[in-house]
Amino acid sequence: MTQTAVALATLDPVHTTAHISDTQPEPTIHDAVSAIPPSTAASITQRWNGTKENTLRTLSCYFAFTIYGMNDGTPGAMVNAFVSRGWNWWAYYYLMLCLAVAAAATTIWSFWSDCGTGDNSSSGQAHSFTLSVFKDKVTLLFSAFMLIYVGAEITIGGWLVTFMLNVRNGTPSASSLVASGFWIGITVGRFALGWITSYFGEKIMVSAYLVVAIGLELAFWLGEEFVVSAIMAALVGVSIGMVMPSSIRMMTKILPVEKHIVSVGFGTAFAVSGASIFPFAVGALAQAGGVQVLQPVILALFAVQLLLWLFVTRMKLDRDEDSSA
Repeated sequence: MTQTAVALATLDPVHTTAHISDTQPEPTIHDAVSAIPPSTAASITQRWNGTKENTLRTLSCYFAFTIYGMNDGTPGAMVNAFVSRGWNWWAYYYLMLCLAVAAAATTIWSFWSDCGTGDNSSSGQAHSFTLSVFKDKVTLLFSAFMLIYVGAEITIGGWLVTFMLNVRNGTPSASSLVASGFWIGITVGRFALGWITSYFGEKIMVSAYLVVAIGLELAFWLGEEFVVSAIMAALVGVSIGMVMPSSIRMMTKILPVEKHIVSVGFGTAFAVSGASIFPFAVGALAQAGGVQVLQPVILALFAVQLLLWLFVTRMKLDRDEDSSA
């Protein structure tokens, strides 16, 4: 068994074990443990994808199925169906346990024959190299960009139901479907726009996606009809779907190959913290000014993303000019 298979195969049983405790009605520390394997495997998988042809298309499909894509669009509707039939909401995790077992088996099977290269560097050299990556300006800027992206994405998904209930006067069931529509929109965007983004290039298309997202978010904010807001939420999801895969692809284009695993791993891990920081901040603001503060906060986050993207992709142009000089 090769290095990639060993790494992923070691992580999947931990993930599976965490989902066994997920099936119990009382929350435990498993919520933190269960997040470790998929996040670590994500950085390994993204680096592996980076060595293949059609990298961006592969990444877009990977993200569509996994991180904040289809796996976030379906649980809400499924749990809603469970509860409406009188089942315990935590019974949903029995299904997650089955999927985790299947993931462990298919991961080992998929990467069994993958050939890795040995690490001949000493532990001291490896530690020094890792620290140097964390000081790299490109790594830090992309990490900040992904932090804001994930923060905006999770804030929308997390507060959308409350917003539709309190501001648009929707029913619990309809508001839940709007949130699912947002995540499904992200999934559709990653499937449908991967080829377009690959053809025209990440720099131009991500800028265009963020400009469109700002316009759609404005329409969501100013449109007072429930149906209009629901449609805008789904379209916002479509427009931002390719932002995360494209940022990782651009990151691997700018950075040298030896920095990919550590930099991408750090960037994606740092980005996930946005899933707790920004929703919490919106909650604090909502206590003071109401949940309607969601829209201006999201608009501000999209605008900051656009400015960061224009700046960090300019660094690629500067590096290309330096290398050609």
